[in-house]
Amino acid sequence: MSINANIRQQIAINYLAMGYTSSEVASKINVRRETISRWKKDENFNKKIKDAHIEYLKEIKNKQLVFLELSQQVFESFLANQDAEPYQKSRLALQFMKQFAGGNYFGKKIT
Repeated sequence: MSINANIRQQIAINYLAMGYTSSEVASKINVRRETISRWKKDENFNKKIKDAHIEYLKEIKNKQLVFLELSQQVFESFLANQDAEPYQKSRLALQFMKQFAGGNYFGKKIT
């Protein structure tokens, strides 16, 4: 197997881990879809896809946590702002509560 094939496989692994279809990946890395199908028959290739998918999901979760923390800081700053109108504060608080009412937060039911 050539070095070029290994690089293409690694790129394919990353795309597949992100949820792209075999056809989309084949088009992106300039190989036939059958090549992707052949690679996917290899247990080691599939394990690498699974591992890359787990890492991809961890990255998404970490980015969401950072975004949530920043959002909470902005929310707290606004509520603490003495110049903000009470009506604006209460409206924002109600919108925030509606957003999470009866929903799930990282797998935990909010009641």
